[in-house]
Amino acid sequence: MRFLFKVVLPLSKPLLAVIALMYAISQWNSYFDALLYLRDPGLYPLQLVLRNVLILNQTAPGLDAAAALERQQLADLMKYSLIVISTVPVMLVYPFVARFFNKGILIGAVKG
Repeated sequence: MRFLFKVVLPLSKPLLAVIALMYAISQWNSYFDALLYLRDPGLYPLQLVLRNVLILNQTAPGLDAAAALERQQLADLMKYSLIVISTVPVMLVYPFVARFFNKGILIGAVKG
């Protein structure tokens, strides 16, 4: 046990950090389970709301050109805002885990 805690775990920190980050990103981006099982729109995760806004965005027929253009610009602004909001948590976590990426690359590159 002492060997495990003194040697193996400290050398495995970069690997464990990378695995944890990849797992967290895959869970963060998973919307398909919610798409299959959730029926209440109030329970949808952020990725499913983002998907609905991006895919189901339709303009209403019968508007004049100026109103349609203004509505389309507002819809585009909403799309881009949602994309930025959905990436912020991953961007906040990455700098804390990036040092493990660098350390893991350096450890793997040392020969002999």
